[in-house]
Amino acid sequence: MRPIILITICAIAISATGEVVTFPLEYNRNDFVVIDSDFVKVYLVNGVVSGESGSPQITSEPLHILLPPDAKLLSATIRSAIWGTLAHGVPFPAQPPSILSAGSPGTVAPDSGLYLRNRYFPESPVLSASQGNLAGYNLAGVCVAPVRWNPFEKKCEYLISGELAVEFDRGHWAPKAPARRSPIGDGIWRSAVSSLVLNEAELNSYTINIDPDAYDWAIFGPSGFTAGLQNLSWFRKSWALKDTVVALEDVYTAFPGADNAEKLRNAIDYFYTTYGISYVVILGDAGVAPDRTVFAMDCEAGFYDNENEIRADLYFADLDGDWNFDSDTVFGEVADSVDIYPDVFIGRFSVEHLSQLSGFVSKIETYESLPGGTFPGSGLMLGQIL
Repeated sequence: MRPIILITICAIAISATGEVVTFPLEYNRNDFVVIDSDFVKVYLVNGVVSGESGSPQITSEPLHILLPPDAKLLSATIRSAIWGTLAHGVPFPAQPPSILSAGSPGTVAPDSGLYLRNRYFPESPVLSASQGNLAGYNLAGVCVAPVRWNPFEKKCEYLISGELAVEFDRGHWAPKAPARRSPIGDGIWRSAVSSLVLNEAELNSYTINIDPDAYDWAIFGPSGFTAGLQNLSWFRKSWALKDTVVALEDVYTAFPGADNAEKLRNAIDYFYTTYGISYVVILGDAGVAPDRTVFAMDCEAGFYDNENEIRADLYFADLDGDWNFDSDTVFGEVADSVDIYPDVFIGRFSVEHLSQLSGFVSKIETYESLPGGTFPGSGLMLGQIL
């Protein structure tokens, strides 16, 4: 079972510094998995685990709140928390990143200095709170840990109930948004935001110019690849999606940027803000079309100079800022203030020549032509920590 999040009732109040919107939260024992062995491991169903190496492992989940367009997030707290006992034993210590191909690294032992402290980990159920822009929608992301450990007492508690209070003030610049959207594009993003946030009623405070002539998707690729897209474009038009195809050669000459990756990102940003595109396809693998390598995490392996970086097309989808606020040679660091919320849905056809593209498109056509298929409303998304 997922945590029971009561969102049918939310309250708005005025504080000394701004407005506060609150949401009741409830969890029950079935929301957690407890594994009792040499150490006790506690997991929130569909949650994630974190923690400093050697400290009690923490399980948490992200919650998203839609703020008014001109709001600035001030704080997020849990009020009136009621805790109940979930498990007893020695908590499993958080582990550092490990390279699976390098063999088993062994288990990092608990930090005795921390485990002898008579205090709760974490001290607050709100691990972090940040603000970002999702395609013109002003979001607050709050990471909540509904479990806390007292390693000295060997006791784990869970949050039975509480109230998430999000404080903000108004009068700030609204997030970057497109000048217009197609009716389909507007419906896509409103549905996406509605399924993500706790307070979908706040969508009524957002307005956008609906234009049937706005584009829904844009394809960026080498000019020699466009011949392989005719059937795919026809398929999309049959869904009433309006598209545009842009040659990368034109991107490189028409848009500014320190390199071709930045030029492509600036082109996508232009088509997003001007024509309201919701979908982007990049044609070509690395070496055929631009890519960007960004900071992922400090893996602490010591094998290669650039081992902490991976290629990430999110660079072309999250269009806020420039991903290099500190102007160094590494993109996507914490200091670069990347909000990680995409502004367009992006995909890449990882092909190297036209014959591969034709085969790729043919497979898409075959799949999307299956009678009775439910693929537009469902999908399997696979990921791996590299």
